[in-house]
Amino acid sequence: MWSPHLDNGIRLLSIRVYAMQSGMGEEERLKVEREVLGELCGVDCELYYTVSIDGTEKRVDGWLLPAIETTRIRDERNEIVSVEIDYYGVDTGETLTNVNESDLRYGR
Repeated sequence: MWSPHLDNGIRLLSIRVYAMQSGMGEEERLKVEREVLGELCGVDCELYYTVSIDGTEKRVDGWLLPAIETTRIRDERNEIVSVEIDYYGVDTGETLTNVNESDLRYGR
């Protein structure tokens, strides 16, 4: 985060990652962000990333990452609960086996 050749987006990411890994409090993280980048949200912190689904490249302002990540997590969770998974279904050609009470006894 202190290297002079890094762009602002990388500096912001490095501050955020360091703060999470070191258990730094929010006020201390904000202090470091001000020291390294100046006024919060005062400089552009462009970041580029590739969307894994379709391979397109996107560009975002690093200051928006917390909101983008919150939206991403919410969407992933909604997808998980909306997709029905049949754990007990029987595939074609598969035979069923009945479970007897004696099969459930300990130490049979």
